[in-house]
Amino acid sequence: MLFLLLASLALVPQEDSADDLFADKGCIKCDHRGVVDCEAHKKHLSLEKSSIYCTVAAACDHCQGALTTECTKCDGGPESLAMYERQGRFENRGKQEDPCEAYFKRDIVRVEGEHFIVQIDAHKLRNGKKKTDAHFFAHLMLEEAEKAATLFEKHFPSVRYSGEKPRIWFWGKNKDNLNALQQVLRVSGSGDFRYMGNAPVSTAPTDSSHMQQKAVLVAQNGVHSAIHLLLNNAEGNIWLGKKKAGWFDAGAAHWYEIELFNHNANYCIDEMRKSPNYKNGHWYAPVRKHLQLKSDPILPAMLRKMTGQLEVEEHAFSWSLYDWLVRAHPDKTLAMLRALKSKKTSRAAFQEIFGWNVARVEQEWRAWVLATYPSKDPKTRKKL
Repeated sequence: MLFLLLASLALVPQEDSADDLFADKGCIKCDHRGVVDCEAHKKHLSLEKSSIYCTVAAACDHCQGALTTECTKCDGGPESLAMYERQGRFENRGKQEDPCEAYFKRDIVRVEGEHFIVQIDAHKLRNGKKKTDAHFFAHLMLEEAEKAATLFEKHFPSVRYSGEKPRIWFWGKNKDNLNALQQVLRVSGSGDFRYMGNAPVSTAPTDSSHMQQKAVLVAQNGVHSAIHLLLNNAEGNIWLGKKKAGWFDAGAAHWYEIELFNHNANYCIDEMRKSPNYKNGHWYAPVRKHLQLKSDPILPAMLRKMTGQLEVEEHAFSWSLYDWLVRAHPDKTLAMLRALKSKKTSRAAFQEIFGWNVARVEQEWRAWVLATYPSKDPKTRKKL
């Protein structure tokens, strides 16, 4: 009887899974993929593939954002399911209202990655000797921001985020940036502005004297801002720059900018009368030289300041202290972040995690810099 029951069950047709439906199919024309690349995206295909969503790709009449189309010579293959899933994701994202497009009543390029949403309305950025349009630059900007996020997560393994995905906006005209601030975000402000909170946003005009419509300078600003926003959402929705842990907030933003571009061009200082430019944005050798020649304590005053209160040279020292933390003590980075997010003072956090007072921290940091930093900085990156 048991044998007959098993035999009858074996005859019941089993429903194929989606994976089984397309497995081992395809043909020679599509290289047994079941799909072919959409010709409309051939120029930027690799960048497009790395994004979760792109408004330009979504508007494609041929693939609806999937970047591939059905092979006309076969009934599908192992990549067919991914094509349908991407089309479905793009369709759902396309139904979500975008506050910038709703206000400006025009299409604005938007791309989304794992950590950030980048929106660009600047169409004539110079990238070296060439010009790049908003669509191409949006993907380049997203790529740089995601590189920074990957490095951040190596420094802070198992980091947890809260709030919405940070958004990075760039506008080709300052008047549009002002409208985005005042009419979309509903805040008073001007120029390069970061809106912190549950849904953090950075917005800036690319026609400023600071960025000069140069793609690499805009990207530097974007990476710098991206880390401020990401850090705001890491381990609790708290902006350390307003909690007297400005060295950590500013130091982190400077660190990833310098790591990717070999240069710093961005500062967050309240009431700036002129554009700060400590040692022309090259900090390894100058910081080393300063610590070698001057013994006056730096950390006791610096560790008590909010980001906007830091002096120009303290931004470089904050970057260096953060550099020391993530390179010399990678096992203590996440604990330090969590301690500061729990509203402990920097002095208390160092005492708890390292067992050192501020004087000892400064001693260890100085010794490490003198033993580690080069006497000459690497060359600045010129283009994306």
